[in-house]
Parts: sequence; structure tokens; C-alpha cells
Amino acid sequence: MDRDAQVVRGREAARALAWTEAYEALGAADAERPLESADLELLAEAADMLGNCDDAVALLRRAYTAHAESGAVGRALRCGYWLCKALAWGGEFAQSGAWLARARRLAATEPGCPECAYLVLLEIELHFRAGEFTQMLEVVNRLPETARPGTDPDLAAGTTMTRGTCPSSARTANRPSGAGWWSRSRACTSSAGSSSTRWPRR
Repeated sequence: MDRDAQVVRGREAARALAWTEAYEALGAADAERPLESADLELLAEAADMLGNCDDAVALLRRAYTAHAESGAVGRALRCGYWLCKALAWGGEFAQSGAWLARARRLAATEPGCPECAYLVLLEIELHFRAGEFTQMLEVVNRLPETARPGTDPDLAAGTTMTRGTCPSSARTANRPSGAGWWSRSRACTSSAGSSSTRWPRR
């Protein structure tokens, strides 16, 4: 099968949530010639869904860089969000923080970009982990009350969940409640990803 056919096969498999097939097809195409940024995101999603976390991180780094270099700030910030999350879930907190700083510098070049809210979600998590509930609530108020039309479904879900449950959890000022809130927030965005909305579709 030629490379273009592999790419098409991989995209179709990703739409069908056939992650093994998507990973194999897109991986084979990428080995022959580097994928375009959107297809890199699909391959990263497939890697993540199959538990290949190191591959997912490497692919997200490539996708972030490609989007940033092409001026696609919003798509780069979305990749940056999932990259920071993947690194943090893997215990690589220093690396996660470094990529967050990098994403913030990029966001500063286009402050009106809706995906800047992804970085707000990451900042909220940092305050949560530090037990800084007052600061966390202040940051929550920077999230939009309603999602704009066409907003990335994961961003809309994460924003809605955070604005709806974070304040009540923070008022109790204890870890069990906070942990419950954050696990629900993570589940919300994860469920969006599993329904094939986490990444752009081609």
C-alpha cells in the first residue's frame, strides 16, 4: 500500500475509533515521510489510546512545533494542553511546566485566541495541586461563561465542568473533595477524547 493510501486508511480508522489500525497505518506513513500536523495529532491520539505514552508525547511535541511554526496558534495550544497533561500524568512535572511556559509565550502572540483558555485550565490544576484554593477560584473566573460557537469540544467540556464544580469543591478546602472534582474534570475531557472529538478530524 502506498503512503497516501496509508494516510487515508489511518484517518478512516481513527474516525471509526480503530486505534490499532490507525496507529499502524499512520505510523507506517510517517516512517516513509513525515506526516502533516493534523495527521500527527491523529497518530498521537492513537498512540495515547493504545497506552504508548512516550510515542504520544513525542508526536504531540512535533505537532505543537509544526502548528506554532505555521502560525496556527489555537491548534498549537490545544496540542500544548494535551502534551502538558500527558507529561504530568507520567510524573514529568518539570517538563510539563517547561512546555506550559512555552505555550504561554505563544499564547501572548494571539491573546484573543479561544484556545488560550486551555492554559487557564492548566493553571487551575496547578493551584489545585498546591492546595491554593483561593487563587484557584480567582483563575476560574477568567474562564468564559459560555463557549463560543465552534469551540473545540474538549475545551467546552473542560470549561463547563470546571466552572460548574470547582467553586463548590474549593469551598470545602480539603483534598478529598478537591480530588473528586479533578477526577470528574479529567473524566469529562477524557470522555470527549474517546468519542473522537479530542483531536482534529480530516
